[in-house]
Parts: sequence; structure tokens; C-alpha cells
Amino acid sequence: MMNKLIVLLAMMMTALVCCTPEPPVQEDIQIRIENISGFDYKNIKVISFNDEVVYNDLDSSTSSEYKVFERAYEYAYIEIIIDGETYILQPIDFTGEEELEPGKYTYQIDANNSLEQYDKLSLIFRKD
Repeated sequence: MMNKLIVLLAMMMTALVCCTPEPPVQEDIQIRIENISGFDYKNIKVISFNDEVVYNDLDSSTSSEYKVFERAYEYAYIEIIIDGETYILQPIDFTGEEELEPGKYTYQIDANNSLEQYDKLSLIFRKD
């Protein structure tokens, strides 16, 4: 009788261990840049919290690969060179903004015809 009880308990323990779901794998925050302008972008730099991420140059109407960020918002500091001139998208602050959850996102960056350093770029955020 004791042997049957031990075998039964062992089977129950095995079933519990085998059937316990694994915790979900923590995804990264991954962001890519999409150039939706008529200009080519060079030396693309995105800064979010302590992350400074550099992307490859992007021709007009192309997208980058995804890059990993530790923390990010729906917008960030972005610096791009267009036709030899540096243009900056400078957030004022992040008050009231929530950090992004792990997942894939796109910063669609547009550029207008302005020659002003802080007035040329605009950003559209998209969850992929």
C-alpha cells in the first residue's frame, strides 16, 4: 500500500512539474526608422533615456532594421543629416507620457522644405 502511495505521489509531482507553464519570455523594445520624406537621411541618431542608437543611412521611402532600446517613449530626440546639414527633432519633455511596452514599433520620420534646424523633421509613431 505504501509503495502505491509513493508511486502515486511521484506521478502527481511529475505531472505538476511537466504541466506548469513557463513564464513568458521578456521581449525587447524594438524600434525602426522609416524615411517617409523625399530626402535621403545620413547619420541617424536616436536618443531615449540612456540609449543612444545609431541607424544606417536611409534613402527616401525606405526603412531601417529594428534596434533594441532599454526604455523608450512614442517619440525621442532624433538627429539626422540631410544634404550635409544637421536637423534635430527635440522633445521638450516627457511629462505624462508612458514608457513603451516590449514590442516592435516604427518612428516614421518626415522632412519638409524648411532649412531651420529644429523645424524640418516630424515624427509619426506606429505600433507594428
